[in-house]
Amino acid sequence: MKLTHILVTLGIIGLASGVANAKGSRAGKAPAAPKASPAAKPPANASITGYTLGTPPADVVFADICGTGSHAKMGNLDSSLSEEIELPFGFPLYAGRYTKAKVSTDGWLAFSRFLMNSSVRRATGKLTLPDFSAPNAAVYVFWEDLHLRAEDGICFTTVGSAPNRSFVVQWNHAYFENNTTPDGELTFQARLSEDGTVDLLYDKVTAGSGRTDRPASATIGIENEEKRGAETGGTQGLSSPATPSAGLRIRFSPTR
Repeated sequence: MKLTHILVTLGIIGLASGVANAKGSRAGKAPAAPKASPAAKPPANASITGYTLGTPPADVVFADICGTGSHAKMGNLDSSLSEEIELPFGFPLYAGRYTKAKVSTDGWLAFSRFLMNSSVRRATGKLTLPDFSAPNAAVYVFWEDLHLRAEDGICFTTVGSAPNRSFVVQWNHAYFENNTTPDGELTFQARLSEDGTVDLLYDKVTAGSGRTDRPASATIGIENEEKRGAETGGTQGLSSPATPSAGLRIRFSPTR
């Protein structure tokens, strides 16, 4: 066979092989799409945009702190505010970050310096949050018209270590105001964590004196502070439909 004939034959074979390979490539499995990059995690100090309502983990339970904690200095045992309490860390609540708090005998604590008189602060029935009236920038643990039994009836402490500390406030042996006798037993806590998580824990809830309308009238929830010059009002908030009861545990988890 002549050399030119051999070369032509090889060229035809090579061309056919290339066409076959091209067809095989087109008919084969498509290349995998590139993987999407994971979403960036918001920094820990980013503003909180909202909260979800749930139940804390099983290990987050009521533990009495009044035996070893500090006691809030109250103006009186009914419808009064404590002196300012220095928080152990900047506590984030919605877009705010707070280093001081005041605690009310009526089952809430607030971070706003714009607090109204005691008649406004009294609960008048269950509210849907947010509500413009004071208090704002607040955690409503058991907002009702309550009365303390003693001046040391509200105590607080810090548990854990940075960056996982919690500031715990406990209302101890309170009762409903205007009971026919000062009976009933209301003991409960708020736990405020460095990441903005809020846990509410209820140990004893006994209305006393035939108060069938209580504690169902209590407000439970959280609310932000919206600054408008010298005025503030809640524009974001989340209420819990739960009625306080012994053993109840509620968690407000922040989203960023």
